[in-house]
Amino acid sequence: MKNRTLVSFGLIAMLALPAGADTYYVRTSGSNGNSGTSAGQAWRTVAHAVDNVSAGDIVYVGGGTYTDEITPSGDGTSGNPIVIIADTAGSQTGDSGTVLLRRSQTVLEMNNDDYWTFRGFTFETTSNGHDVVDLSSSDGVTFEDCTFQGGNDSLVANGGSLTITGCTFDDPNDDGLEADGGTLTMSTSTFDNISDDAIKLRSGLDFTIDACRVLDGQTGIYVEDADGNITNTLIADTRGGMSDGIYVTDSATDIFVINCTIWGVSDDGIDADSGDTYVRNTIFSDIGGNCLEGSSSTIDANTNLMWQYGGSRSSGFDSPNENSYDPRFTDEGSHDFSLQDISGAIDDGMDMSSYTTTDIEGGSRPNGSAYDLGAFEYGTASYVAADIPYSTDFSTIGEEWVDEIEGYDSDVGDFIGQYGDVGGVETGATLY
Repeated sequence: MKNRTLVSFGLIAMLALPAGADTYYVRTSGSNGNSGTSAGQAWRTVAHAVDNVSAGDIVYVGGGTYTDEITPSGDGTSGNPIVIIADTAGSQTGDSGTVLLRRSQTVLEMNNDDYWTFRGFTFETTSNGHDVVDLSSSDGVTFEDCTFQGGNDSLVANGGSLTITGCTFDDPNDDGLEADGGTLTMSTSTFDNISDDAIKLRSGLDFTIDACRVLDGQTGIYVEDADGNITNTLIADTRGGMSDGIYVTDSATDIFVINCTIWGVSDDGIDADSGDTYVRNTIFSDIGGNCLEGSSSTIDANTNLMWQYGGSRSSGFDSPNENSYDPRFTDEGSHDFSLQDISGAIDDGMDMSSYTTTDIEGGSRPNGSAYDLGAFEYGTASYVAADIPYSTDFSTIGEEWVDEIEGYDSDVGDFIGQYGDVGGVETGATLY
């Protein structure tokens, strides 16, 4: 399934600052002796910035590598979080490029530090003996469009409340994400090149996982004494080392697995040895063991698709309305698990609108007469924001536009209007 790109201009969204809030800047060429209030007076380190901001403040960090230990010492509020932004485009600081926060030890440690947002950073720990990010009892912490690389665990959260959106977890020595207690809300994030469990959820955690891609790990999602929803998520063993897709143990209660796709694991698709796991509208394909392993007291399954498995569809209990036919993925070999137009999984699912009304790519469910099975709803268009550079003549913008859309898997349709100066008039545009 290809994405389409939606770009809307005419109004430029600006961050609304609360009364008394300030904007600060950090650059590799800055100095902590500066005021930090302009690009020309930028601070030098992120560590200095997080020690000198208050609720509602915004910090722009210019492109480059920063090696300081980041340990925030204050709090934002639920309405006015402290927002730290990687200025990868250089539009605020003048320094474009990746903003890399790199250390041989833990990069970011937070303990009872509430309401902070980190946007667009690459966090990297070069030693296997330390986690990349450690959070403890910190509420309202948000990571948006960040990458976590290396370290022992990529991100560990003990208690508090954590939101993760559009992030990438890559190459830890142990787990990708470990969350113990508190609450977790995670969407549109990717886990790859994981040595142990991609996602580990424990100790009374209340979680929501939606539209994520788990592509490696000994276990895709490990759930121990936690409860929550896993929706529209792809769990695919693309590197050949994953045993179970989802493993549920130790009094985990009320786990809802809705409209997921689980492919290629060497053992069981879902193995639930305790608790209550509900499975609906999920595709299991190329499973080495059983698609579902458990008992009538641990798994409640209905309207799922099981195809090519080494054991049985459901071991230890009866699963009504099981389907067994080729799901007709678009291209299994290249790990494209969207559905072809001939797939029987289209319109073959239950109404799960109380759990989800979108698919893994953000398209609406249902697109046809009923919900599709699996993480991908056939025929939906997802929209990915892309920047269009300013031009006085959009028809000749050429290479700049190509540069902007490079990296997006997109079909660009009809262009309406122009963006730039048209006959002396500033004109907005929408690209469908």
